[in-house]
Amino acid sequence: MKLTSSDAQLFYRLWLPLLDYVNEAYRVNPAMIDMAHRTGLDLEAVRAIATRLWDNPEIIDQYLSHNTQLPAEHRSIVESWKRRVRGNFFLERHQSQGSIFIDSQTNMVYLVSGITSAWSESFPRETLPVFLGTTLIPFENRIIYDSTAQRYPIPLGPEIAQRLLRAYQQAKDTGTLCKTL
Repeated sequence: MKLTSSDAQLFYRLWLPLLDYVNEAYRVNPAMIDMAHRTGLDLEAVRAIATRLWDNPEIIDQYLSHNTQLPAEHRSIVESWKRRVRGNFFLERHQSQGSIFIDSQTNMVYLVSGITSAWSESFPRETLPVFLGTTLIPFENRIIYDSTAQRYPIPLGPEIAQRLLRAYQQAKDTGTLCKTL
């Protein structure tokens, strides 16, 4: 599952100006200016700027106080990103509603949508599970990621796959599968 085209466009219309603000205010990467109007962004540079934001989520409040022209519904979306979940996750499986991410530290299980493409397009079923570092964020009534996932090339054996399957089954059976943040 992925966002609709209009939702994906909305996400980037909100996300990239926020990153521009972080980059300009904190001088993370002076070469990355006006990301909202560029194509072919350097993922490592974007990741560094996003890391600065997630390390200091109060920046979102600063950004919103400087951008009073944002419509209320857009402000609400950006403000919700303070509820991010940052960490390392196992991508365990794909479902029609999204992909299953399991937090490597807490074993919390999340249903995550892609932004412009489904996770299954990047990680076919036969390559699962995979180990990723990213930040999960709310977007309306779903969970997406901050567009900066990083795969760690760690081979995951059958024991880990079985542990992840048990964590997923338990979350499904107990109703603790997180579909929103």
